[in-house]
Amino acid sequence: MRIIIALAVFIISEANLFAQKKLVPVTQSALTGITLPAGSKKDSRFLSVAAAETLLEMQTSQSNTKLSATEVLVLPAQSSVGFNNDSLAKRLSDLGWHMNVIAEDKKYAWLQKGTRYVISYFSMDARETALYLAEATAIPIQQDQVNKPLSNQTSSTSNILTNQPVNPDANRGNENNIVNSEILGTWGATASDQSSFRVKNGVMNYIMRQYTFNANGTYRFISKAYDPLMDKILLGKEEGTYQVSGNNVSVYPKISVLEAWSKKDNRDEWGKLLTSQNITLENVTYQFTRYYLSGIKVTSLVLQAGKATQRDGPFTSNSSFSNAWYYNPISANNTAIKLPGE
Repeated sequence: MRIIIALAVFIISEANLFAQKKLVPVTQSALTGITLPAGSKKDSRFLSVAAAETLLEMQTSQSNTKLSATEVLVLPAQSSVGFNNDSLAKRLSDLGWHMNVIAEDKKYAWLQKGTRYVISYFSMDARETALYLAEATAIPIQQDQVNKPLSNQTSSTSNILTNQPVNPDANRGNENNIVNSEILGTWGATASDQSSFRVKNGVMNYIMRQYTFNANGTYRFISKAYDPLMDKILLGKEEGTYQVSGNNVSVYPKISVLEAWSKKDNRDEWGKLLTSQNITLENVTYQFTRYYLSGIKVTSLVLQAGKATQRDGPFTSNSSFSNAWYYNPISANNTAIKLPGE
């Protein structure tokens, strides 16, 4: 694969040497809308576009999606205009794009804005900077969402939601049912800080949140916060009862604690319990919806409330639902929180 990538880069480099006059000056990326540094050019030549498509398609071959509208941009070298990874990340963020750097090769990243996904390749060398972009035609399946979510403090389960509810509940009209088959089971979500410092230095933190709704009307909520810059791992545990009325679910916690644990051998593993403190109980009524994510074939539980809660954290930044959090069923791709002693 490295040989193919090297060949593709070579083709583009050689094409640039022989036909610089055919490059068209641009000030803005057509796909993302970001402004580009002075002296940037768009390369629409067949060989250049084909080579860029090869690079991007190889990176997305396992993402269950296809690419379209490939954009090849040639930017001045960082030494002449100062445009670098941080510059790109800031301009994308200013326009509402969320960047998910791909762990295996940090020159690649998935960009998300609303229901759009764009794959990017960004490479700087002494002569020029290459920026290749292509739009995904379907939701990409990403393998690294636990550690590299798409946005600052954004749930890793917040993919594109279709407007087709799955299996409408026959009991939806039965008021005051304690249980409801639509919310039974365990649901989890992961969020992370995707700041430029953490991305640039590979220092990634995360917080996992997990609900378990039982058929007997009880629930359990667990949260785990890990940060390589902290010497502790935080574990939140809450238990109580819940009640369903129509498409609303009310939770009534009976006990809620926050524990601090040491890191075993300074790794992401539970060490010893250091402290434990009680947390103020928070009764909340959520509006819930189950929606099918057709791209990854997962039914998500969407919870909405009038304001952010301490339990769920900040709202997910997704335009499909306002004031909402997105939880996916626990599976091989969405693992459950492992508690101390397990």
